[in-house]
Parts: sequence; structure tokens; C-alpha cells
Amino acid sequence: MRVRRKPEWVQAILIGASTLIGASTFWYTDIHRPAVSPATLTMTPSLEAIGRQGEALLVRAALKIENRSDYRVYVPAFWYTVRGICFQTRALPADSYRAMVGAWREGGVQSRFNTEPEGDLLVVGRPSPRKDSWYDPSSERQYEELFLVPREQYSALRMEVHYMVAKDVSEIDTTRWRMENSGNVHEEVYLTRHSMGFDPVTHRFSRSRRSEPYNKVQHAAWRERAGAAWGWSHASLSLWPLAAQAPRPAGSPAAAPPTCGAR
Repeated sequence: MRVRRKPEWVQAILIGASTLIGASTFWYTDIHRPAVSPATLTMTPSLEAIGRQGEALLVRAALKIENRSDYRVYVPAFWYTVRGICFQTRALPADSYRAMVGAWREGGVQSRFNTEPEGDLLVVGRPSPRKDSWYDPSSERQYEELFLVPREQYSALRMEVHYMVAKDVSEIDTTRWRMENSGNVHEEVYLTRHSMGFDPVTHRFSRSRRSEPYNKVQHAAWRERAGAAWGWSHASLSLWPLAAQAPRPAGSPAAAPPTCGAR
């Protein structure tokens, strides 16, 4: 039986179509999709009391970081804090609480049975204080640190992780650590401004629009180009149950919760 070959022009069309499909797949997978997808990381913080030293608790702060995307993610700003929280109880009547919530215009939380908790800064960590730190696709890392906390001084601990992610850091000039008079701490990311009809100068990138060096239009354009965004995550640990675990003579009353606020 004789097999007839396809005309050369048909073969050329098939080869060209295959090449076009392969090039389109490469462009979409390796160029277009990474370009339009925002930079993302999965941050999972945790706090755990693992021991004692005298009247202090030994606490472990852990942070698991995963890059579940298909491209490298940079983290030019990255820090966490642990604060000791004191809860002061109150009992508002239902109508007073409804009136307070109705007039509320701020963010945060309003509780009927406790005032807004105070937070003392206890621990500050910077797992990677470099503007060009990165995480490759499918990478996974875990950071752990140990610290002591007075056992009967706080109701709970709260860990807050803050970070900036980006797909490109070539326009970042430097990062600077700053502590405010209020006691808040944060990383500041400074961008290099290229000459575009004005003198080159470094401006601060800040989430606060009240900051004078902040330029909303210029920095919004940079975030779009770099796929940059701020992210944060939290973890909490109650210290109350641990006070009742202290050894005591048989027949003695149970230990009281921590004397919150005792400095």
C-alpha cells in the first residue's frame, strides 16, 4: 500500500502553527502571567510558651514563610514586634454600648466588657534586614527566636509581622529603621527618583500620606511597575492559663490571673 505524503505547504502550516503555539505558551507562562500577577508570600506567625526561668516565661516566636507563586518574590522591608497586652475589664449597659458603637468612626475593635488594651513593646525582630532579600518559587523557610516575659505582668502577647513584597527592587535606593516618639517602630523604604525634569532625589515610601516626602502619584506608579504591596499577619498567646499551672501545696487556692499592669 502506498502512503501519500502531505503537500509541503501543509507541512509548513503545521510546523508554523506548532511554533506559534509554543511561543504563545512560553510568553503567557514565563512573561505575561508573572508580569500581571502581584507579588505574594504566605506568612504564618506563632507564639508558644515553652518553659520558665524563675518568675519569667520562656516564649518561642516562630515565623513560617512560603512562596507559593511561580516567580521570585523580594522582601525589601520585613520586621515583627511582640507586645505585652493588658486587658482592663468593664461592664457597659447594652444601650450605652450601642450608642458608643453607633458614634464610632475609627478602626480597630470596640468591646463591651473591656477597654482598649494597652500594648508594651517587648521584642523587635528583623529576620532579613536587606532590601534585596528574596524567596524563590516553592521555597519555604522558618525563623525562630526565644525571649523572656514576666509571668504575671501581662494578660496576653501579640505578635505582629509587617513586610513589603515586590517583584523588582531595582528602583529601591535603601531601607531605614525608625522608631517613633509614640514607641511604634517600622521600616522605611526609600526610592531612587530618576531625572525626569527635576533634580534626582531620594524620597521616602510610606503608607502614611501625611509624610511630606511621600508622593502619591510617583509611588503609586512604582508599586504598579514593581508589583509591590504591604502585608501583615498576627499571632496571639494567652498568659492567663499558665499562672494556674504553678506548683502549689495541696489544698491551697488556685493561683490568680496575672496582675495586669503591674510594672
